[in-house]
Formats: sequence, C-alpha cells, structure tokens
Amino acid sequence: GSGSLTLGGTSDYTGATYVNGQAVVAFDDPARFGGTSAFHLNGGTLEYNAVATTAPVITQSVILGGASGVIRVLDADSRLIFRGDATNQFTGEANPLSSITSGNPFSGGLTIVGEGTVQFGRRSLDGTAETATASNVTDVIGVNNNYTGLTIIGDGVNAVRVDIQGQANDNGQYTPFGTT
Repeated sequence: GSGSLTLGGTSDYTGATYVNGQAVVAFDDPARFGGTSAFHLNGGTLEYNAVATTAPVITQSVILGGASGVIRVLDADSRLIFRGDATNQFTGEANPLSSITSGNPFSGGLTIVGEGTVQFGRRSLDGTAETATASNVTDVIGVNNNYTGLTIIGDGVNAVRVDIQGQANDNGQYTPFGTT
C-alpha cells in the first residue's frame, strides 16, 4: 500500500524486504535493514536520506516486480552504491506463469530520482577502495543487471547523477540498466 516508513536505530531483521504499491522506505544507512536478504520493489521506493554521506555498499539483490521500483537519493552530496556479490544484482521478478519459460515479459523497470548519486559497481581489487583496478582484472559486479523493464533516470526537476564503475577487458559490454 501507500505510506512512508523511516528506519532508524539497529535492526536484527532477517529475510526479504518488500516495498509495494507507492510505499516509501527511507533510511540513512543500509544497516537499518538488518540482515535483509533481498529487496523486492513492486511500485515501491527505497529512499536514501542521509546528508553528505556515501552509504556502505548495498550488496543484496533487488528484484523488480511488474509495477517497477524507484531508487531515490535525496541529498545532492550523498551517494548510494549498489555492488552485489555476483552479476545481475537487479533482476526481474520470476515468471508467474510456468508456460513462459524465458524472462518475465511483465517484470518491471527501474526509476532513479533525487538530487544525489546512485552508483552501480565499485572499481577495486579488494572491494573497499574506489580506485581503478589493474587493466587485466575484470570487475563488472553491480554493473551487469538483467531486468527487462524500462529504465527512467531523473524526474525532469532534480539533477540526479548515475555513476557506473565497472571494468571489463577487451571492450567488454555493461548492462547496468538491464536488457531494456
């Protein structure tokens, strides 16, 4: 449903987090979600509201349902980083019909809004430093995604920024915005 929830304090929550139907979950640190295993967005919004901060990296999967999902970074000096442990951190929801054997044609897309920066991937050898890796190291974690819905960047009002930080060899291709 609709409504807004702002997370604070510590959390020992485990399991998946579902944000559906115009709902907004605001947070200033991904640790507020505890040990969540995945984010399911089906019309809902994850809103990063910290001021002048780079968040710790979000490594959980983000599954986009038919009603799509929104990532919002409110502050112009803040950065929210997505870098999963494997490729395809952002994926489409599984097919509800077993007769459809390929990707879900009804899976949603992703909208990125706000005044801050949303970063996909993080160039580094050890996953901590934001420095370029050696030229022979492939690092595309967080920058290859496979959802099939539309990607909308910006709302026409705020100057949102998207930073793609991956490294592929031999002119490798990125798919940070899925297969749209």
